Amino acid sequence: VLYLCSSPFIAPNEVGFVRRWVQAIRASDDPVVRTVNVLIRPHPQNAEQWVGVDLADMPGAALWPKGGANPIDELARSDYYHSMHFSAAVVGVNTSAQVESSILGRPVLTVLSPDFSQTQEGTLHFQHLNSGLLRVGKDLDEHVGQLAEILRNPGVPDARSQAFVASFVRPHGRDVPATGLFVDAIEHLAARESAGTPVPVPLSAAVVRTLSLPAAALAWLASGGLSKMRRTPKQKPVQAGKRAAGKGTESPGASGKRAR
Repeated sequence: VLYLCSSPFIAPNEVGFVRRWVQAIRASDDPVVRTVNVLIRPHPQNAEQWVGVDLADMPGAALWPKGGANPIDELARSDYYHSMHFSAAVVGVNTSAQVESSILGRPVLTVLSPDFSQTQEGTLHFQHLNSGLLRVGKDLDEHVGQLAEILRNPGVPDARSQAFVASFVRPHGRDVPATGLFVDAIEHLAARESAGTPVPVPLSAAVVRTLSLPAAALAWLASGGLSKMRRTPKQKPVQAGKRAAGKGTESPGASGKRAR
């Protein structure tokens, strides 16, 4: 079973949860689940929390690569691919790697946890994942039961993942290149803009913008926006007939008419 860690935004402190997750697996009544090997892959941007973590007390669980690895070169991509390819199931809190696992036809699971309540069901992309891909356990007990069902038939392409890819990842078909469709969409949008045709804004986008306003205001205050406004000196209006500061700037002419 492959556990794919999440970004620092989603799970800034994930080590404790992963330990509880492994312990729940080892406590299963099902011998297949209890003895399954576990591979934990740290998120490349969130691997620092795993420095010095020792899993010696958890036989059959391995942390690799310990420093995390961003799959941008050939070797890292190959390692990342094989981690998913040779897994019977993939587990994570909320990460885009779950989408990539679905492309390989792997069953994808998650566990709802109070530790991540705001960054699971509180995020829009989790709702997308939960639209048909994820097997969601409301707690660790239910999750372990779901794992048991999957491990009885390991290696079987997952129907949920296949349906999710067909509807969400490649709705135009797996064999249709995405690049051309993306370019066509941009050109179509640009043509509508240049023709003056208003582009309708979905109601969902308006709702998201409205819900984002409090967070944006808090971020502005945190950055010192209010204090910066208070420190900005007020400018006095320049009265007509007086020479403005700086050379080369003249007041209205002697005739009393304003300079244009």
